[in-house]
Amino acid sequence: MGSLVRSHKIIFCIIILILVLGTAFLIPNISMKKHYVDVVSYDEGKKYHYEGYDDYYITSGGGILSGYYSMSVETEEAASPDGVIIGLKIWISCFGKKEYAVSFDDYSDNSGGMAYVNENMDIIEAGSGDFKDLEHLFEEYKNEINKLVDVANGKWQLEIHKL
Repeated sequence: MGSLVRSHKIIFCIIILILVLGTAFLIPNISMKKHYVDVVSYDEGKKYHYEGYDDYYITSGGGILSGYYSMSVETEEAASPDGVIIGLKIWISCFGKKEYAVSFDDYSDNSGGMAYVNENMDIIEAGSGDFKDLEHLFEEYKNEINKLVDVANGKWQLEIHKL
């Protein structure tokens, strides 16, 4: 009889532990999702017209188990010079930590890459591509990047600074 009571206590403690840890992880995810959600899932692109600008593709999504909520805004091919698609990627952890990246893709091997940036749009590190090439792309597409920053700040109430 004693071992049965002891096993029930262990099971009860495990259930309480799961509830406490699950709640501690779930609450920030739910509040984050309420603030940043945009009825678009990971794999879907939704055209978004930001007042005074061209159309942009918006994607966002996240999961309770992932710990991160991701969002991106990208230019249409025709909206950027030379057909380069420029994207601003944003990742927000369930505890509010934000990470940013800017990507360049012309669907060829000639140029492109991704740079991780801070909220002041300073390049922290090159995710892919050469650092000097990325600096050149930032300078070349400065206006388009600033438009993406405007769209992201307007859409998700972020505080990213322009170049």
